[in-house]
Amino acid sequence: MYLKKNESNNTLPVERTLNKSKDYGKWIGEMDWNYMVTIRKNYKTNSNVVRKVANHFIQSLESIETAIYVGEKDSIDDNNYHIHILINSTSKDIMKDVIEYKKRNKADTVFVEPIKDNYSAGMYVSKYFNITSLVDRDIVWDFFKNN
Repeated sequence: MYLKKNESNNTLPVERTLNKSKDYGKWIGEMDWNYMVTIRKNYKTNSNVVRKVANHFIQSLESIETAIYVGEKDSIDDNNYHIHILINSTSKDIMKDVIEYKKRNKADTVFVEPIKDNYSAGMYVSKYFNITSLVDRDIVWDFFKNN
């Protein structure tokens, strides 16, 4: 096993021939999640924009316990990214916060879904966490935990 860094400076343990997306999906799926938010910006995005948008969005929410974002190349436009953000929050007003974000960013497409199955959510956001995807798909991700 060797270590490879992705664009967000997270160190990923990966074996040369194995797809690790399932391992990361299981790890993410063991955590509690309330919502998944998907954001598509109304302009071209790159990895730096993904980090900026995701960090700003997460910081704008109240009472975040944990969050993880994954920016991945868009299947509609391979020169663009979209962002999936899993959120675990103790706030009952998390939807209010998301609506406020949507009001401030009217041209963006923002989807919000309640999480019914943590495991499935983890598998979905980690689908490109494998050695081939890290090279070909240019994922950007980070994890936040509030102490």
